[in-house]
Amino acid sequence: MLGRVSGTVYVGRTAAGGVGDRVDLAGDGNAGARFSQTCGFLLQLNGGKVISAETDRDVDAEIQGKKRHLLRYTPVSLLR
Repeated sequence: MLGRVSGTVYVGRTAAGGVGDRVDLAGDGNAGARFSQTCGFLLQLNGGKVISAETDRDVDAEIQGKKRHLLRYTPVSLLR
C-alpha cells in the first residue's frame, strides 16, 4: 500500500497532509500529530517519523510527543 486517505487527510510513505486538527500517522488509531485548531498541514516523513511540518495558519502542535508553535506558511525542521 502506498498511502491511505481518511476524510480530508492523506498519509503516505514520505508525506502526510490535508485539512484537520489531527492525523493518525501509524494507522493505530492514535494521533501522531495534533493541532490546536483545524488547519491545512503538510508533514514530511522519513521512516514513519515527521522530519518537517508546515501549516496554513498559526497553531500550537504536538507532533510525536513534542510540542511546537507553528507559524503559518513557515516550514519547521523537526530533526533537532
